[in-house]
Amino acid sequence: AARAEARALDAFDAQVERDGSEGACGPQRAALLATLRKEAWAEFQEQRKLAEEAAADALAARLLRAMRRRGAPLRTREKLGHLRAAVDDYRARVGALLPEWAAA
Repeated sequence: AARAEARALDAFDAQVERDGSEGACGPQRAALLATLRKEAWAEFQEQRKLAEEAAADALAARLLRAMRRRGAPLRTREKLGHLRAAVDDYRARVGALLPEWAAA
């Protein structure tokens, strides 16, 4: 997202420079940046939902595998261990997806 934002702003700046209207297009550039970030945020939200679903599916599969391996229900402590691992994985995925400007 950051690279796409930079490319779009560079293209805008290049066009402004070619048109010779430098300095006069500040509000349009700001509006472009706001639109780009709004779109990037919407895309991030969708990707976050997918990551959440993937983490839930992985947790369910992990719990089921562990119960089958054990041949009995898991202890609460074991379930919590699997849940912590799933949450850590989810946080890592979402952290990698989060736009740089939103992380600050």
